[in-house]
Amino acid sequence: RSINEYFDSLPASPFSYEGADGVMIHDSLPQTLEGWCCDAVNDWLSARELKRLLKSHVLFQFKYKDGIYQSKYHPTVTNGEWVINKQAGETRRILNDMPFTDALEIWKAS
Repeated sequence: RSINEYFDSLPASPFSYEGADGVMIHDSLPQTLEGWCCDAVNDWLSARELKRLLKSHVLFQFKYKDGIYQSKYHPTVTNGEWVINKQAGETRRILNDMPFTDALEIWKAS
């Protein structure tokens, strides 16, 4: 089986973009070797960047807020669970305290 036949058998990759009139357009692209290589390189670069940041910073996520935040201060270990900070009134979880694969999924999604 050739490489092109293999990628033709895979489902299309969905993507979204904002059109000229400001409306979100949802479309899909067929899988290709070039697209697969691009995804593999981006996954590797994301993992490398996350490993670098986890060594030097504490990365955390607030519940009901977008994005990943960083700090040099590491509070008590949370095992990646959601923890309520009663003084600040916010709920957070620390990416450094969870398995790397889970932290990477959160990192990519934000």
